[in-house]
Amino acid sequence: MSEKEVKFCTVKFSTGWLPGAVGFTDAAKSALAATLGIDKKVVRGSYAILGASKDPLIKEGSALRRLLTAIRDEYTIPEYALTTSAAAKDNKAEAERVRGSYIIEASKLEEFLKRFEEAKVQYLAWGKRVSAPEAYQRIREADKTALGDDWAVIAGKYPTAEAMAAAVTCDVPRIEPFDAAFTLADVAPAMAAQLREQAQARLEASIEGATAELIFEFKEMVEAVARNCGKRIRLLPPAGHKLERLRNAEVQLIVRHGDDEAVPVGSLLVTVQPASEKVGKEKKTLVNVGKAEDILVTEQEYKDLRPFETDEYRTLQTSSFENLRWMAERIQSVKTLLGSANEATDLTNLATEVANTLHRLGGSAEEVTKELRNSKVVRVEAKAAFNGFLEKLTTQGMEIRKKSKVARKVQVGGAREE
Repeated sequence: MSEKEVKFCTVKFSTGWLPGAVGFTDAAKSALAATLGIDKKVVRGSYAILGASKDPLIKEGSALRRLLTAIRDEYTIPEYALTTSAAAKDNKAEAERVRGSYIIEASKLEEFLKRFEEAKVQYLAWGKRVSAPEAYQRIREADKTALGDDWAVIAGKYPTAEAMAAAVTCDVPRIEPFDAAFTLADVAPAMAAQLREQAQARLEASIEGATAELIFEFKEMVEAVARNCGKRIRLLPPAGHKLERLRNAEVQLIVRHGDDEAVPVGSLLVTVQPASEKVGKEKKTLVNVGKAEDILVTEQEYKDLRPFETDEYRTLQTSSFENLRWMAERIQSVKTLLGSANEATDLTNLATEVANTLHRLGGSAEEVTKELRNSKVVRVEAKAAFNGFLEKLTTQGMEIRKKSKVARKVQVGGAREE
């Protein structure tokens, strides 16, 4: 094989990020306690810093770091390897995701590297800005204020400006031919053929695994939009019910056995957001109280909580539409990598439908959100459209799950009207 015949390559890279915490081993806790003259029990194992300060500059860096992986995702699909375990029957190989490795078409390498390099330069330049004296001191003071009395415990281990700068890293993407056989011209023909077969099997496993991942991720995003286009569902358990505390709680998500096999047959895993009434000058309103929680109930127990649809519409999030638009574009960008299998074709066609629907509703995420907020009619139409997309993706997901033996943990499902 000549170099020109290489169609696919693998991409690997890593990025370094700021330390998110200051940690202490048991021995370090003892030494620190003795130095400060305090009880060892007072010293915690870990103290959150930097990211917990919510500094706008740190948020900017986080966004730049995500941009690097977003660019990678636009051009690649994850690589899967074929592995056999001692427990496998008949030594049958199963597909397993290769951590940090992605497959890209050789023809798109130059474009990918150009965009990646531009983002990398921005990320490293940010690393210099965040560790500059003025920014470093501001962030340090914010942590000092947030930690209060605990500052004395971690002050000696707080990262210096130099350490922060050194932590922000990004290596040059490592590009390797996916089909190793092309470099083995001197290998016996039979061995070369075997290597090509192995590479083809890895590619097929990667395509199947990537298609399944994209379907589930796309489903979650479509589901979030469909859910937000609808009205709120709240619980109204009767007085004296063991879950009376959840009166007026909003149902955010319902996961059934068909969505996640960890949920028992006949049961529902329901995510609820507790709420309480707040009396204002003109009317009563419901405000969220505490964090959302998961409750496992039978279908009858859920009905006994008397879920009902309110007149309140869910809050539309611009980010939900932006995420969906990005995912539709991502699927289109890797469609040649996914091949022409029925599942891949159905997925790319559906991505086109979703993109066209978003364009029809206003195009940009901001315009779509504005259009839906201002028109109940459009909102109802959008909900129906995205529920239709959700149904198609659910069917595809179920079919792939039946076919594939790739191990993966998936969270799917959404609140449905009873």
